[in-house]
Amino acid sequence: MDHEQELKAILFQNEVLKSVFEKAAELNLPNWYLGAGAIAQTVWNYKNGFDLDHGIKDYDLAYFDIDITVEKQNKFLRKAKKLFGGIPVDIVNEARVHLWYKEQFGKDITPYTSTESAIDT
Repeated sequence: MDHEQELKAILFQNEVLKSVFEKAAELNLPNWYLGAGAIAQTVWNYKNGFDLDHGIKDYDLAYFDIDITVEKQNKFLRKAKKLFGGIPVDIVNEARVHLWYKEQFGKDITPYTSTESAIDT
């Protein structure tokens, strides 16, 4: 088994993470990624014999939609609330981050041009 297959096999043993992947696909978010924290923690837990969802407080989904209206964001959030139920999921449109970043972190940032450009920062 190669490393990619091994990683997938480990990740999909975490039923919550598997559910997040499946439900995220249903959301039809443009250019989405699952944050690495839940992935790394699942692998760590597997390698150390812990419950696979141990220590995972939430699952971060990042996406990039050029429509940065609050209405469009809220549409995704309403749909997500129904889909994910009690699973703690944080969903962020990276195209909107520059609108609130200064208030939260004290400095301006240049708008991201893609999910990948946000991940690279």
